[in-house]
Amino acid sequence: MWSWLGPVLAASAALVWVVLLFRRDLLGSVLRWLTLATVVAVATGGGLLWLLGWPSLPPAERFTTADLLELLKIALAVVAGLGGVVLLAANLRRQRVTEAEHELAKARDDREREHSYNERFGAAAEQLAHESPAVKLAGLYAMAGLADVWESNRQVCVDVVCGYLRSLGSRPDGGEGQVWDAAMTAIRRKLRADGEWPNVSIDLSGVHFVDADFTGLATTGDVTLDGATFTGRRTSFEDCRFTGGFSVTEARFDSEFTTFESAVLGGGERATRANLEDVVFGGQRLSFDFARLASGTSFAYTRFASAFVSFRATAFTGEVSFEGTSFSPIYTSFHLARWEDGRTRFAEAEFSGEKLEFTETTVQNADLTFTDCLFSGVHVNFEDTLLRSRSLKFLQCEFEDCSLDFQLAHEHPTFGTIHLSHLDIERSTLRRCRIDFRRMRGPASARWEHTLARIRGGLFEEVEIVRDEDSVFSLFPWVRLAGVRLVNTVFPDELVRGLRFVEETVSANRSDGVSG
Repeated sequence: MWSWLGPVLAASAALVWVVLLFRRDLLGSVLRWLTLATVVAVATGGGLLWLLGWPSLPPAERFTTADLLELLKIALAVVAGLGGVVLLAANLRRQRVTEAEHELAKARDDREREHSYNERFGAAAEQLAHESPAVKLAGLYAMAGLADVWESNRQVCVDVVCGYLRSLGSRPDGGEGQVWDAAMTAIRRKLRADGEWPNVSIDLSGVHFVDADFTGLATTGDVTLDGATFTGRRTSFEDCRFTGGFSVTEARFDSEFTTFESAVLGGGERATRANLEDVVFGGQRLSFDFARLASGTSFAYTRFASAFVSFRATAFTGEVSFEGTSFSPIYTSFHLARWEDGRTRFAEAEFSGEKLEFTETTVQNADLTFTDCLFSGVHVNFEDTLLRSRSLKFLQCEFEDCSLDFQLAHEHPTFGTIHLSHLDIERSTLRRCRIDFRRMRGPASARWEHTLARIRGGLFEEVEIVRDEDSVFSLFPWVRLAGVRLVNTVFPDELVRGLRFVEETVSANRSDGVSG
């Protein structure tokens, strides 16, 4: 009659057990661990019994006291194991609760700290907007100090400092000049690789600087100085590392000496570039010596008007543009400069002054190209320039009253270093110029048939060709002429021999002739 009671009670107990399993309190955690332990124990015991062939227990009368004691030990071990599971579950639960409380406390502290930072930010901003210079100075120090500790909004604090400097435009007189000095000092002190602001961006566009000193500054953020003006005795960006974006578009440098020596501009993890477009460099001296300019650097439409401009040992990487650039210094030097892995393009550039030197420069897997350029009254010197794998090209250029030294060297993988190699002059006009082809050398191999210089199209009028009288020419042809109009210009036969390699026959010694 009551046979159904057992299954009902069992089902009820199982339902209660399942409900308790899903509780999120300590009891639910203990029951879940007990269930897991029971399942593991049953599975383990069943596996052992299966491996032993499901042995049967002996009859009760055959159990001895020793057997009963062993069974009791096993039962106690099982109970102890379950107790350990309960203790483990309780400790784990307690640890999770402690961690959750810690996270809540941390979040609460973060909210309180953020609230405190916001209050400090508001107070510092109000002080910077105050009329009193003393109050502004306090606000400036408060804002800079807040930027040191408020990492999540450090950029906002720095933007406020930069915005204050932009609002002034230049260093004012009186007490507010001290605030300006404090702001610039904070930037110079903290904007360093080991400083408090290693990755912030600064925007000081349109600001007028006197004797600006950015020496040794470093940041992976953007540095923007568009439209800024620099005057005084010295403007220094020496040893700067601006590996984020660097821009001085439409800036003007009128200091007596402006230096970017050993600076690193552009590149970095974001592969940013240096933008020096529409810039005017005046003053007496401009130096980019030993600087490193990343791919994408542009000097487009920049005017170099300093008396002396030096790019000594400067490294140009990737694509570099000098489009529309004007060079009018007395002396412009690219001595020991390096162009690597890309192309440097001088397009529609103008060169005047007295000297333009590319001496002992290296062109490594790169092209150095001059297109639609105007050279006027300048001595252009490529003495000992080393070309590796690429060429030096002049396309549709005009030379007037110039002296050109093309004593180049080309490094060939088989024959080593040879001089005057891979020079291309196409559709260019030369008037009253002097071209120096001296020190033209190469390996003494009759099998070497390589054009050292190619001159195609254009006009040579009153051009003097200079060569070594006692040179032993072992290479041929030296110069390949095709479609060039020669007016009062004589190319020595030694320079253009081997005409069987020229597509168009050249009448090289006709003073009024047209080649081809």
